[in-house]
Amino acid sequence: MLADIVGAAVEIATYAAITAAAGFLVFGTITTGGLALSLVVGIVMAMTGGDNVVSNLADWVSSIFPLNEDGKITTGSPNTRINSKPAARAAGTIDPSIELTDDGEQPQ
Repeated sequence: MLADIVGAAVEIATYAAITAAAGFLVFGTITTGGLALSLVVGIVMAMTGGDNVVSNLADWVSSIFPLNEDGKITTGSPNTRINSKPAARAAGTIDPSIELTDDGEQPQ
């Protein structure tokens, strides 16, 4: 999660710096320009491929943080498939002291 936060912060800071630099070059000051200049910078970045450079930079910074694997999914749904694999949900943990039983009752 920390890698995602840092990656997003790098992208935001990079775009802010590019927009501030463009504002300084066009208007002679960083404080003017506003929304219109931000849109122009975004369009130019998308047209020139600069957005890919910024994304690659953010991905590189995120890769500095090690991946954290808490476990492996070993089972999935018997009747729902995603990409030809049984669908599974990996969220939260179950207290091992709780015994799970299937009593066949439907929720009301």
